[in-house]
Amino acid sequence: MLNEPGVFVIGTDTGVGKTVVAAALGLAAQTQGRRAVGLKPAQTGDDGNITTDAAFVQQVLGTSEPDGAICPYTLRAPLAPAVAAELEGRRLSTAVVVGAFAALRRRHDYVVVEGAGGLLVPFADGVDMGDLAALLNLPVVVAARPGLGTLNHTLLTLDALHRRGLRVLGVVISGFPAEPGLDAVTNPRILARLSPVPLLGVLPFDPGLDTEAGRAGSLREAGPAGLDPLLGGTFSSARFSRWLQERQTALQAS
Repeated sequence: MLNEPGVFVIGTDTGVGKTVVAAALGLAAQTQGRRAVGLKPAQTGDDGNITTDAAFVQQVLGTSEPDGAICPYTLRAPLAPAVAAELEGRRLSTAVVVGAFAALRRRHDYVVVEGAGGLLVPFADGVDMGDLAALLNLPVVVAARPGLGTLNHTLLTLDALHRRGLRVLGVVISGFPAEPGLDAVTNPRILARLSPVPLLGVLPFDPGLDTEAGRAGSLREAGPAGLDPLLGGTFSSARFSRWLQERQTALQAS
């Protein structure tokens, strides 16, 4: 497994499964003996009736940090952090996030930081999610969805990350269906052909998993199994590719 102080999870869009990927990364690190914890710089859409992303990751990992330690900012509107903060008359500080990361590092040796939305979503004035990853000096894992649209979203995200000089470990697909159609079956192969980074995992869709309701489903088992050994898991891209080819052949024959 990587000998890094942590990793930054950036999504190709909102709702692509970043929180699930973040929790899976923490679980895989724990299987390798790392003391893993999650950090969400800013939670938006917090009306008090949901399990926040940071709280879900903490629940899954079994850590016991105060809410403010794992999520420095909570905001009501389900918008980009900078926009939601402006509506509340607040200003978000990168120094607070850097301080929260440093504090967690003193108690843990692996911090999984989950961004909000996609790479260019503004965190504060002049600061987006990519800037936060750079400030924390963390490698990036890109969380992507399996179906239509993911080729464009993922490749654009990777292009922007590399233009900024950020270190990208690879892509993890979240919510892969048990019986995928041709879009989900062919996307990983096309991404591998067009992307400069590897596919580092595939996390299955789990109807028993609901992050906002605090239901982890089978994530504690499926998380490490769905990640590459580089990330502490047991996922085999070669075995997955063979399964995809069999599935594609069956779909085309039907």
